[in-house]
Amino acid sequence: MAVSLRDRAHRVLDDVHEILAPKTEVSDSEIERDLTASFTIQAVSDTAEIFGPALVNVVRNRTTRVQVTLLDDGPLQGEALPGGRIDVYLGLPLASADDDILRERLLADRMVLVGPRNGFLSQLPPEIPLTPEQVTSVPHITPSRHCDFQAALGRHLDGLGLIRDVAVATPSFTSAFTILRDSDFLCMAPEWLTRPLLGDGLITRPLDAPISPVFIEMAWHRRTHTDAAHRWLRDRVRESALSIHPDALAGSSGMTREATLGEARVSSPQRVLSLTSKGDAEDRSEAR
Repeated sequence: MAVSLRDRAHRVLDDVHEILAPKTEVSDSEIERDLTASFTIQAVSDTAEIFGPALVNVVRNRTTRVQVTLLDDGPLQGEALPGGRIDVYLGLPLASADDDILRERLLADRMVLVGPRNGFLSQLPPEIPLTPEQVTSVPHITPSRHCDFQAALGRHLDGLGLIRDVAVATPSFTSAFTILRDSDFLCMAPEWLTRPLLGDGLITRPLDAPISPVFIEMAWHRRTHTDAAHRWLRDRVRESALSIHPDALAGSSGMTREATLGEARVSSPQRVLSLTSKGDAEDRSEAR
């Protein structure tokens, strides 16, 4: 009981501080002039491969004195935020109901079908969605981390009396696309999010099925909410999202208090990235 009251009191004091503290706008150039930092982002479900290159460019174009470490899924998605092991979570919406975890929806993406450039999809018009019969006429690859979306497609086809032949299940879209290039299979995937992974060997076609869009969110702990360096980092993540999806951040009613407190300003998309193992990142975290 005492612990619960103490935590609530801390949150109330934090809210009072945010309201009463003078709001002095610090520009990116002012922050970057003195910024030397190391940040850790947990990027889950292929987001390291998808956001990584964009984030490297955005950060690196602005400063060379910032290092960003990307962690993979790991056993705790976002649960390392309260302890400070990670600075930002980036991926599918978190299930956590912790009031101290602030979050913002970065983008929503529709599902499409992906296949090899010289395979089954190349024989179909690029602008016309595949019929259910066409969808089930070719074997599929399903990334297991996105099983909810894959199951939704399966239920839709079952309702039509059709059965999808799942030939391979993989842990991620990255591994699924590697297999896809040397096969004539199909894979359902988010259109814009997986575009950086397509390369020259894969193409997409629209899908006519009632599949919910994929949402990608950014989450951070209340403790870092008003810190200038962390605000700078979150703005760089937003810029990365804009470089990946032209409608990122648009109409995000899913934005949390970050926008209402005036932080969600996006400057011109432009920046370091060290991809290290989780063990290396833990060593660095302890060293800090």
